[in-house]
Amino acid sequence: MDELNDPKATPAAVGEAIDMLGGDSAVAKMLGLRSWAISKWRKRFPPTRALWLAEKTGWRKTPHDLAPRMYPNPLDGVPPDVIKDGEVVPIIDDVQPPGGVPDRKEGD
Repeated sequence: MDELNDPKATPAAVGEAIDMLGGDSAVAKMLGLRSWAISKWRKRFPPTRALWLAEKTGWRKTPHDLAPRMYPNPLDGVPPDVIKDGEVVPIIDDVQPPGGVPDRKEGD
């Protein structure tokens, strides 16, 4: 059964989005939850979190990807400022940490 026909199925995009953000622990920290709560999302995702999760991925995963029953059209829930010519243009966070990435020394 596919994700649209099984209301309990969680789309693969949910796990991908969680992984993009650094995994269960990182997402849990963002929300002030325990990582076990986020790990449950991989099996049963609460669709009310779709907008939050989509926004945190910079719209690389859309609400439709994450909760297709709640957001049946590909652009549902996506802010107009990230839509160009009918397509989602993800917001890429390309900010480096202060001081950049430390250089590796030989032998490290």
